Amino acid sequence: DAGLDESQILSSFGSAFLAWDMRDLTSSERTRRIEHLEALLIYNIIGEAMYLPFGGTDGDKEDTLRGILSAKHSELNATGLLALLANGNARRQFREQFPDEYSKLCERSLNQNDVENGFGLVAGQVGFKPPVVQYLAAAAKIEFNERTKFDPNRGFHAEHSSHALNDPVEFFALHDTAELWNSGSALESGSTRFTDHIWKVAKRAIAARKGRKVGP
Repeated sequence: DAGLDESQILSSFGSAFLAWDMRDLTSSERTRRIEHLEALLIYNIIGEAMYLPFGGTDGDKEDTLRGILSAKHSELNATGLLALLANGNARRQFREQFPDEYSKLCERSLNQNDVENGFGLVAGQVGFKPPVVQYLAAAAKIEFNERTKFDPNRGFHAEHSSHALNDPVEFFALHDTAELWNSGSALESGSTRFTDHIWKVAKRAIAARKGRKVGP
């Protein structure tokens, strides 16, 4: 027990999630939430087990010694906690080692959805989840298509998708995406930007649960 109630834990994790997912914050605020607030929370949850190189003892017994290889810490999945901590550490390393590239970083491009979407493009080309040889061939074709789509010198109009009919080059030429991502207009929880994004997150969560059984 880290001495934290459920609302504090959910609030900290939620703030860090929005730092990865929501535009109109600032770089410094994202750093505070991901590298400081969330990291401190996880260190408090795991406690001394962070530095003990073994698993856990009988989970039914109270006050038993547990190590970093335990399946859970304070009833939270250990793998998930350590993954969040590793993500924050990777971001800090990138920020310190590549400051120029970091100034253009959009954290949302690193989320699991984008990774899955990229693999979905490959599976769509091949028709199934391919072995490595077929994967590489499809990936080369997709890379060419994506580079052409976002090439400012291609000289012809290309629609982003069947739903987004705007030309991506024309769109990004009109919008400074780095400025939009870190504008700071959603820092206040009562701001329109903040409430609009929370509503979008709620709709995404509802859509993700459709067709799935909820509860016992």
